[in-house]
Amino acid sequence: HLKLMQEWVAKFKPDLVVLAFFFNDVGDNWRKLIHYSCYRDFILGFQFDHQEAALKTKIDEQYPFSFLTKLYRTFYAVQALNTYLHFSPNLNVEWAKPIAPKDNLIKISALFAEMKSLVAAQGAELIIVPVPAKPTDPPYPESAEVARQPALEAQVRLLDVRPNIQADLDRRKLTLSDMYWRHDGHFNQIGNAIFARATADKLHPIVKGLTKVRHQGAATSAPGR
Repeated sequence: HLKLMQEWVAKFKPDLVVLAFFFNDVGDNWRKLIHYSCYRDFILGFQFDHQEAALKTKIDEQYPFSFLTKLYRTFYAVQALNTYLHFSPNLNVEWAKPIAPKDNLIKISALFAEMKSLVAAQGAELIIVPVPAKPTDPPYPESAEVARQPALEAQVRLLDVRPNIQADLDRRKLTLSDMYWRHDGHFNQIGNAIFARATADKLHPIVKGLTKVRHQGAATSAPGR
């Protein structure tokens, strides 16, 4: 995202730069995950060979091979049935990532501060909009809570759209889970629409204020005034 800002902010010179932030957006940078491999139905992210071996051992312990697993890996028909019937969630692809030493972590606040400095140099404001996580068991960390303190430290405005989303869901008689794909943690079409509307509603007074300031500035600088 920082590289995108470096390329496009100077070109378009916007008034606002809105960053949709999910807690794992900087996860790979935190953990310095530079190697990936596939093992059984898992994607492994790791730094060192011993971490890869430890992940494989953990997977074998938690997800032992079974007759159903062998059928799933052998026949596409079984995979298709599991996608729709969801008879065994452990057969689906999951991410397994090791936690690297803390001295390898990059603080989110430092990243936000660098983004803010880049955006401010072009006369714009950076706004962080955390993306709510799909309800799971165990639950994912809430991006708004992960980003709150770093945004405060970097003095970046953070918009929590969760109340707006919940109000829209209540109006539509939907639940938060309805915003996501059944076997995926990303927004589906409904989720994208609700998140976009909630973000627009939160941004509206900010944009309106910018428009008012711009018009006042134009009137002040007009000839004869």
